[in-house]
Amino acid sequence: MNGIVNAFYYVVPFIVLLGVLVFVHEFGHFIIARLCGVKVTDFAIGFGKQLCGFTDKHGTNWKYVRFLWEDIANFWVILTELQQEKMMKLFLH
Repeated sequence: MNGIVNAFYYVVPFIVLLGVLVFVHEFGHFIIARLCGVKVTDFAIGFGKQLCGFTDKHGTNWKYVRFLWEDIANFWVILTELQQEKMMKLFLH
């Protein structure tokens, strides 16, 4: 029983710390993309079904989604200038 408790005290903080580290890393990509004028459509914590979120004034969907142990990660989606032009044509025509 003592081994299970010790594992809990080491494994859970490790997973939380890893999640924070990945979030900060991906947020760096997000900030650089936005500073370079690239439209960022989504920034999410986790993968799977969205649990909650909001859209900021730049049109980025910030999401907190359900995630499983095997896919603890963050992701961000950007549109290249060509993709932005294609979307504009679709919406304007």
